Amino acid sequence: MALVLAVCVAGGHCAELPPRATFRTAPEGRIVGGRPATATEAPWQISLVSSGWFGDSHRCGGSLVGTQSVVTAAHCTDGMQASGLKVKYGGLDRTALAVTVTVSNIYQHASYDAQAIDWDYSVIKLSAPIETSRPNVKTIELVDTAPAGGSPASLTGWGLTIGGNTGSSPTALQYVDFKIVSQTDCNQRYKDLYGDQIVVTARQICTEHESASGCNGDSGGPLVAGGKLAGIVSWGIRNCPSDTTKTPAAYADVANQVAWLRGNIHTVMKVVAIVLAIYLASVANSFKSPKFRGFNVMANEPKEKTRSAPWHVSIQVNGSHRCSGSLNGFNWVVTAAKCTQG
Repeated sequence: MALVLAVCVAGGHCAELPPRATFRTAPEGRIVGGRPATATEAPWQISLVSSGWFGDSHRCGGSLVGTQSVVTAAHCTDGMQASGLKVKYGGLDRTALAVTVTVSNIYQHASYDAQAIDWDYSVIKLSAPIETSRPNVKTIELVDTAPAGGSPASLTGWGLTIGGNTGSSPTALQYVDFKIVSQTDCNQRYKDLYGDQIVVTARQICTEHESASGCNGDSGGPLVAGGKLAGIVSWGIRNCPSDTTKTPAAYADVANQVAWLRGNIHTVMKVVAIVLAIYLASVANSFKSPKFRGFNVMANEPKEKTRSAPWHVSIQVNGSHRCSGSLNGFNWVVTAAKCTQG
């Protein structure tokens, strides 16, 4: 069996890979054997679009995380500039998503291997906070440990709905249930089918479906287990079979690199916290007035009635207090270094 490997995102951009990866491919944007998703099944789903001469085109899936971040696959961002990408979310119809936001930065894993499609992780910083006040828009948490073999999982995306090389990408978000395949079993399945040509690494987990092709996926999209993000659609076998060969699909294992992912998500959060601190500092001069937020200092009142620490600020992440700090000048806050690490 001779299969040609290529990295292909949903927009159809493909590039042949070297011979050592002959059987492996990014999953060409497919959700085979699924059904239309409901409004509450994937409120974290996004469409990563690339801008070109002919307008915006769907490139990959991804997941809303943190306050201003998206997690997707590195092969979706590799070679791309932030200025050439947008994120759309807030709905099920790919052509009518409620929110469009530009991308301000891309944090792609430095170890990403385009030949083996390994270390397939990227965090995208959005230019504006995620609008979680909208109906059916929600961020998703990351798993701490990988789901065990046999555990239920689900996948969503706008990939092709049939196997082979035919079909078109649907406008309605698709949903499909899977079972997790252990790394040992996944490697054995590939060995039985293709010999030693394919090895599933420690950064990858696999799924299977009783009646759907194993190369389902919409590159970069969310594999969800236990209500948390467990995997990122990474690669499968090219020419998606439409039979029940049970060829597993591979995902970037979130648990394996959860510290790296959270570190880069927190980098984005830290920027938001700094912006908040600057805003607070901008009203610092108000503290010099005898009236400030309900405090009324009279000439002959005891000093205890004045605000004892008007320079004090709270640095918060996701609405939760993280650290304290002190206003220093018009637009600066001083805090401990450990408060801004990660």
